[in-house]
Amino acid sequence: MQPTKAELKIAFDLCKVALETIVSAGPDGIPSGHLYAAMMSVFSSVHTYESMIALLIRSKLITRASNHVLTASV
Repeated sequence: MQPTKAELKIAFDLCKVALETIVSAGPDGIPSGHLYAAMMSVFSSVHTYESMIALLIRSKLITRASNHVLTASV
């Protein structure tokens, strides 16, 4: 099933909010669990959140340290 234009816009907006939050956390980054806790009301599951984070990592916009701290690459 193909996502609708509205669903794609929501997904894009969530990625944008997550990226802006990670950028605003500064060079020390933000623990992934803290970001998830702040955004969990908009995700249907932790899997959906992890998929978004993986997309941002593959896009080289963020990095995830071994201790799950997310930092901006931009």
